[in-house]
Amino acid sequence: MKRYILPFVALVLLFFSMSCTTKRTAPVKSTIGDPYDMLIMCDDAVWSGELATAVCDLVEEDIEGLTRPQAHFDIVKQIEPAEASELDKKYGNILILSINPSVEEPTMEVIRNRYAYPQTIVVVSAGNQASATEFITASALDIRDVFETA
Repeated sequence: MKRYILPFVALVLLFFSMSCTTKRTAPVKSTIGDPYDMLIMCDDAVWSGELATAVCDLVEEDIEGLTRPQAHFDIVKQIEPAEASELDKKYGNILILSINPSVEEPTMEVIRNRYAYPQTIVVVSAGNQASATEFITASALDIRDVFETA
């Protein structure tokens, strides 16, 4: 009988150690859409003119070296941030265009795995549409590389 007590205690300790869990830092939800789908979040008034053209040029530029034309990313849709549902926030690639007059120089912020895993969100903040257009045109390769490395 004593011969079975030690293995039993070891088995109980093994079960207790396996039952302890740690809090996950990454979101539990998985992303939706294809890996190269992109959601654009900006106000409808912003999504017009040269800024929309610059974003489309950035996202939909053809990949070099392929036998037939294929864009880097496909824009799934453009939506206002206030109208974004929980489902919209689960896309793997999200580009947020924020036009705020208090911003002096255009900036880019990269956020990973905020609403789902694996997810990349790029927030471009600028003071007006013209500066945002210039920034996106100048930083097109950097922005595309951020999404592609994800």
